[in-house]
Order: sequence, then structure tokens, then C-alpha cells
Amino acid sequence: MEAILHAILPWKYVDHTHADAVLAITNTADGEARIREIYGDEVVVIPYVMPGFDLARLCAERFPAESGPKTLGMVLLNHGIFSFGRTARQSYERMIALVGRAEDYLKAKRAWDVAAPAAEPPAKDATGDLARLRKAISDVAGSR
Repeated sequence: MEAILHAILPWKYVDHTHADAVLAITNTADGEARIREIYGDEVVVIPYVMPGFDLARLCAERFPAESGPKTLGMVLLNHGIFSFGRTARQSYERMIALVGRAEDYLKAKRAWDVAAPAAEPPAKDATGDLARLRKAISDVAGSR
């Protein structure tokens, strides 16, 4: 069904990704406000709708009403980002630039490099315990 969504956009070339940087922003309680802060009127923002016909219909209604001369893309909250252009290269370069802006936003908010907590080694080697557990499961399954 996403093919319908791609087809309703008035551009010959359309790129669509589920870029981690964009999703890290949209998948927050104030994701829409953040996306609007980052992109302004350069993207049309679509609220989350389960992918399929209903999403394509919503985009078909909202994109023409909300797009303008500065529009480079469209962000589907909690889903992904679209870019488009007159050529494949233009659409691709717009995608790289739009995702790069999301990455820059995360870096500026100090949300890009998150240190993982130090992992502590297990208190003991569990190899023997796992082997005994697997054997017990096999014995029970074999007796059925």
C-alpha cells in the first residue's frame, strides 16, 4: 500500500526511509513540535496512521494543502521521511540533507552519543547450567 502513497506525490522521483535520526525525534511526546522546529515549512508533517490505504488517503489530502514552494519532503510521525525531486540525484541529496539536519539536531541536544552502561561480567560461568537446562528440556520433549 505504500506504493499508493509514493504515487500521490507530484514528483517523478521519491525516496522514503525510516531513518533512525528522524524516528528518534518523531517517536517522542513532542516529536511534531521538534520536527517543525528543525524543518519549518520545508516538510509537510503527517500524523501517525497505520501504513496502508488510510495513510495514503490522508497524505493525498494534506500534502497538496500544506506543501509550498519550499517543500523538500514529508515526515510521517512515528514512521519515516520522504524526499523528492526532478531527478533521482536531487531526491537522494535532499534525503541526505534532511536526515543530516535531524542528526545535527540530536547532536546539538546532546542526544547523539549516548554512553552504554558498563556491563558487569556474570558472577559465574553459566555454561554448565545452560547445558543441564537444555538436556532437561530435551529429555522432557523426548518423553512425549
